[in-house]
Amino acid sequence: MSVRRLTALTRPFRVLALESSADDSCAAIVSSDRKVWSNVVVKQHLIHEKFGGIHPIKSQDAHARNIPLAIRTALREAKLGPEEIDAYAFTQGKQAHALTPLLTEPTPPEFPFLNLLVSGGHTLLVLATGETKFKILAKSLDDSIGENRDAFDKTVKLLDIPWLPGLGPGASLEHLASPTTSTDPQISTATENLLQQMPRFKPAVRGQFAFSFAGMKTQVMKETAKHWPNLKMKGMPEYVKRAVARRFQEAAVAQVEEKVKMGLEYLEKGEGKALVGGQRVKAVVASGGVASNQYLRMRLGEMLHERNPEDPIRLVFPPVALCTDNAAMIAWAGIFKLQRQGGVSDPFGPLLRPKWSLEALEERDKREMEEDVPPAEVCVVSV
Repeated sequence: MSVRRLTALTRPFRVLALESSADDSCAAIVSSDRKVWSNVVVKQHLIHEKFGGIHPIKSQDAHARNIPLAIRTALREAKLGPEEIDAYAFTQGKQAHALTPLLTEPTPPEFPFLNLLVSGGHTLLVLATGETKFKILAKSLDDSIGENRDAFDKTVKLLDIPWLPGLGPGASLEHLASPTTSTDPQISTATENLLQQMPRFKPAVRGQFAFSFAGMKTQVMKETAKHWPNLKMKGMPEYVKRAVARRFQEAAVAQVEEKVKMGLEYLEKGEGKALVGGQRVKAVVASGGVASNQYLRMRLGEMLHERNPEDPIRLVFPPVALCTDNAAMIAWAGIFKLQRQGGVSDPFGPLLRPKWSLEALEERDKREMEEDVPPAEVCVVSV
């Protein structure tokens, strides 16, 4: 899109975006006035469940079939023709989640805010002091918390938890871990009895500005083996799965909760307070697939209320549908990038960056304390 065309428009400009970096094929149309015209997600869960997680080749083949369908559906739902699209955006690397709340909230969160990115690709605690200014406070030393063969995904596979229709492993584990989802009183009683005997999992990297989830698989295996010695044997009792799943979820969320609390305390004094210019952190913003977890939402809300019952820090989550794979966040990141670049679109390439620039941001952060780069790696091209 040229600068002349962007400035000549008498209406908000529209971006059609594609997201295909994970297992779902997504297309969306979003305009610069923050209107989501359409948001289409074609699921691949039936393909990947048999592999216990995302199978890259199967996912690639499914994207080739589903992306054209997603584009047609997005245009039809928006009641727009291709000639009414002003630019196209697509995923070039990871993590457009950081900007999602600026699109979805009627009153967007004010800076500075603490951004918790929890997904299959990342587990990060990031200070946001501006639309392009981010400082990483904590990251995972090993696995991320989410799917893509990470903490939740590995636990689902180990416990042989069936995926719920239309949902992935993370949501399926959350459902099983909930004390209210069993319809069998005997299973509920057996689960609660087992939990009385089962110790809580030991938290990793306690008191450190870091996340670690690799050791949780070992704890899951050890505790499960006490009650189902042959882990490879089918038929593990449901009450065992429920009890271990709940202990896992409690421990995973407790670690995230501790790091958010540590981040807030760090930013209230000394060196941390200087990073926010002496201001109070205005909000905690959680985004990414795991941000759809209701137990996580509840625990973070309770923690913030306990810290300051009279005036708790605002807690912001995108709608559940925009926490997991979606192209609306890619379109919004593309809009932001076009606005920042004065309407100048990107060259067509490189097509793929397996590593997102947050890693480069972290390295430069050590030298400059902050970095002025777009917080989502998308490519935006002219019509």
